[in-house]
Amino acid sequence: MQSRGFSFGAFDGSAGVAHAQVLRQSGRMGGQIFLLVIGVSLIFWPRLFTAMGPKAHGRRLSLLRAGEPEAFFEERRALETWPPPKDSPVWRRILGGMMILTAAGLFFLDYTSRREAEVEHAAMIEARDAAEASRVAVETARVAVDRAAAGDAGSYREARSALDRAEVALAKSERLSSH
Repeated sequence: MQSRGFSFGAFDGSAGVAHAQVLRQSGRMGGQIFLLVIGVSLIFWPRLFTAMGPKAHGRRLSLLRAGEPEAFFEERRALETWPPPKDSPVWRRILGGMMILTAAGLFFLDYTSRREAEVEHAAMIEARDAAEASRVAVETARVAVDRAAAGDAGSYREARSALDRAEVALAKSERLSSH
């Protein structure tokens, strides 16, 4: 089936799910990498996201007070009104460390959820295979029972054996489907 430029195969639980998982994973990785990059930059360069350092601010303000022309409208007023932050870079480094820990936690959660999805997918495949095996075994048992109805002792033993295999396969598929 074609829809809006995307190709979707028959939904048997493999191609469509894999495509959706790739799209979902790529969206989450961007946020984790962003947090990691910003966190590392805050740890090593805590003043990186500050528009102007205290020394440059004071120097520019003194030049404007001395009569130098403003670079933009009301630059002097903006510099007098909003001085640079006087906080210690330690708090920015702590924030960077928290961002790195958050990114690492998100990477870990993403990894564990991917592993759980793989295990769940494998269990789904095993349950499907067990159900198919039980269907085949039940069909074989029915054929053997029909032959045994004719009175052949060898056919009866074969039918009994096929029926036992069918019961085991059916029990296995029921056990897998209950999880």
